[in-house]
Amino acid sequence: MSITTEIQRLQNCVSNAYTVCNNKGATMPVTQNSDALPTTIQSINAVFIEPDEVAKYKLEGYSAQNNEITARATDVILNGKFEDIDEIKTGFDGAFRTTIVTYNNVEYLPRRKVHGNITFTKLKKVSAMREVFYCCEFDQNSVVSFPALTVCNSFYETFRKTKNLHTVSFGALETMTVDWYQTFRESDVVNVLFPVLTTIDTNGGFWCSSFVDCKNITTISFPILTTINTSYAFYKTGYGSAFAGCTNLTAIHFKASMQSVIESLDGYSSAFGATNATIYFDL
Repeated sequence: MSITTEIQRLQNCVSNAYTVCNNKGATMPVTQNSDALPTTIQSINAVFIEPDEVAKYKLEGYSAQNNEITARATDVILNGKFEDIDEIKTGFDGAFRTTIVTYNNVEYLPRRKVHGNITFTKLKKVSAMREVFYCCEFDQNSVVSFPALTVCNSFYETFRKTKNLHTVSFGALETMTVDWYQTFRESDVVNVLFPVLTTIDTNGGFWCSSFVDCKNITTISFPILTTINTSYAFYKTGYGSAFAGCTNLTAIHFKASMQSVIESLDGYSSAFGATNATIYFDL
C-alpha cells in the first residue's frame, strides 16, 4: 500500500467519523480534521439545555447547577421487526419510556426518540405490555404493527403521549377481553386499525379513555365488529369516554347490522365523547 493510498484511507475514515458524529447530534467543528475529532465525539449526547426543553432529552445523572441541567439525548434504534417474540408476559413494561424527573419542583418526562417502523411479527399473546412507548418520539409517519396478536390482557398507556406515530395496526385481533386504559391518550396517532375485531367481550373495550385527546384522528372504523357483550364498550361513568377530546374526529364507522346494539350503548348520544363526530352504520 502506497503512502498516498494510506493517507487517502485515513482521510476517508476521519470523514466517515464526522458523518456519524453529525448524525448522532454532535457539535460540529469548523475544521473537521483528526485533531478536532476527540472533542467532537465528546460533545455527543452531552449538552446543557434550559429547563423548559428538558422533555427532549433523557436525563442521566443530572445535577442542577447555575440553573442548568446536564442531559443526554437518547435514541432507540430499532431494526423494524421483533422476529423472535411470540409472547410477552412480564418484563417489557416501560421498555422504551424514560423516567419522570423533578427540577425546581416541576416534573418533566424526557422524550425518547424511536427510529424505524416496528413490526411484532410473531407476537400472538400479551399478558402485560404497559407504558412501553409512553412519551416516545417516533420518526414522522412511523407505523407499529401487530400482525399476529390475538390475545391481549394489558395495553395500559402503551402509546400514551407518543409523537409523530402515524399508524398502529392490530391485524389479527378478533376479541377484546380487557379495557384499554388510556392506551393512546394524548398521542399524535392518526390511524388505529382493527380490521378483524369481531367481539368486545365482558370487561373489554375502550371505555377507559383509550383515545382521549388524540387530536389527529379524523376517522376510526370497526368494519366487522359483530358482538358486544357489555354496555360500556366505549364509555363508562367514572372511567371516561373513549374519544373525549378527539376534536378532529368526525366519523366513527360500524357495520349496519350493529346499529341497534351501538345505539343502546352507554355514551352513544355523545358519540362516546367525540362531540364533533357522526356515527355511521355502513352497508
